[in-house]
Amino acid sequence: MAVRAPGAVTRDTVTVAEVQRVALPGSRLAGGSGGVLHRVTWATSLRSRPPAFEPRGGGEFVLASSAALEGLRQVDAGLTLERILEGLQQAGAAALAVTGPIPQRARTMANQLSLPLIEAPEALSLLDAERGIIALVLDRHNELQARASDFYRRLAQLAVEGRGVDAIIEEAALVTSRIVTFEDASFRLRTVAVPPEHSVARLDGAGLSSVEERSLLAQHIRAHPVSATTPTTVLLPAARLGLHRWCAPVVAAQRVAGFVSFCGVEEALTEFDQLTASRASAICALELSKEEAVLAAGQRVHRDLVEELLSPSADSELLQRKAVQAGLGETGPFAVGVFAAGSAVSGAAGGASDFSESLPFPGPAAGSELLLAAADILSQRHRRGDVRCIGSIDGAELTVICDLFPVRGKGHDPVGAGRDGMSGEGAGEERLRVVAADLFASVVGDPVEGSLSAGFSRPRARLQELSRAAQEARDALRIGQRVYDAGRLVCFADLGLYKVLHVLRDSAELRTFHQQTLGPLAEYDRKTGQNLIETLEAYFESHGNLSQTAVKLHHHRNSLLYRIGRIQEISGLDLEDPESRLSLQVALKARRLLS
Repeated sequence: MAVRAPGAVTRDTVTVAEVQRVALPGSRLAGGSGGVLHRVTWATSLRSRPPAFEPRGGGEFVLASSAALEGLRQVDAGLTLERILEGLQQAGAAALAVTGPIPQRARTMANQLSLPLIEAPEALSLLDAERGIIALVLDRHNELQARASDFYRRLAQLAVEGRGVDAIIEEAALVTSRIVTFEDASFRLRTVAVPPEHSVARLDGAGLSSVEERSLLAQHIRAHPVSATTPTTVLLPAARLGLHRWCAPVVAAQRVAGFVSFCGVEEALTEFDQLTASRASAICALELSKEEAVLAAGQRVHRDLVEELLSPSADSELLQRKAVQAGLGETGPFAVGVFAAGSAVSGAAGGASDFSESLPFPGPAAGSELLLAAADILSQRHRRGDVRCIGSIDGAELTVICDLFPVRGKGHDPVGAGRDGMSGEGAGEERLRVVAADLFASVVGDPVEGSLSAGFSRPRARLQELSRAAQEARDALRIGQRVYDAGRLVCFADLGLYKVLHVLRDSAELRTFHQQTLGPLAEYDRKTGQNLIETLEAYFESHGNLSQTAVKLHHHRNSLLYRIGRIQEISGLDLEDPESRLSLQVALKARRLLS
């Protein structure tokens, strides 16, 4: 139970002050004025025998007769009114009303605890007062339910009209005057809606939910049933906004597809915010299910088209018809790109993969949300006309065929030159690098480390060459994942010697060459931990410049000279000999592919 500090009076909340005014005529506040705006959730009477009070989750308005207080003192002389106040405050009670006079010590204690202490007339029927308070709470609750139902119908109409999740979130913010956000299953921030009377700093690539907040959310979902139609809510910090929030998971197709949050100052968040977070989540679940069905249908069509375009046996006329059907040009140049989730996808503590493993049912497969989002982004850009591409997801990869020039007169051109403004193989490769970088940036956005990796083929002039281009793109992806860090874009044309070594990666000759050249150094490093191979790589990266190598490795020059001598001694190769240097450099590159 979240204990709230006093906050502004709203029509969503029954407060202690309202209860005193409506249900306790003739009473007066004896102490604890700092808590008169505490929320009241129920009413109960103090019993004359232990347990005198049974909490119901906090917010109880407690009523006590003089007889009940006297009965408790007879059982335990230490159960003074001051001690009772302390116990109620610790249990989260909203207030205490007693019949008869109140001693000064109890008034002082109530002020210290900011727990309202109300002196009621002796003639007041506490049973009638209890019933009146409960009726007031239930009436308010029913009013909130009616308002929440109206809110639900308003959002449902947007879903019926096919306005999309973003419009639903915008409307929710407008109706509730709260900052409303939608995060996808990987905690990437998809939408932030800010009502006119608020302002919020732009969130960076880290999104809304911190690692700690994700952990709290996972604990909540593990402990509560998860439903698409009646989502549970949890009160969480929104530390990156300096606020708090009611957060509800969005459940679609038996998995958590995202999270809706209604953000505000903690003291101002009410039960209505909790109800609307749940209702908005349910509507978003419906909308996401529709989006996924449409996307799945489109993906099936695209997959068939991509397979036909990449078929090595297809005739040229068929390929041209399929290219036009896919929205591509007829003359090229074309390229193929392959995207895959990096090995470090959301792998940090509290990331999406850890979160999925904590759910009571399967979450999204690792990387699948990233590929679906990337496919959707590229599809939107294709429809706008600023790129001409078609993609399909097959397993853990997204394959994209792209025309390297946009539709004439539509969209933007990232190079700024039309098809007629570039010619020659070099110009085509330069064009490909720019287009590939543009596509990669659009799908990665604010990248999470290792979020997506991509490989792109060389430009191809003919559609019949797309099959070979697809293999180049896959090779570039595989080489990039082995040689470079995850989350990189690699073009096949830029791989140099790695292209040759990749073709030979399964050959016995390459493995034998690697073992003969670097095997002794690798074994020495394994036994001693000296990392001589690391020294050798830094030496070549510095073009044999000893001073630069020493700085790179943070070694004294004399220490580096000793290590260079040990490398030559152990390997049997002379670093002054060009053939030996070449062998070592090739072996170091092969090592990255073979490891």
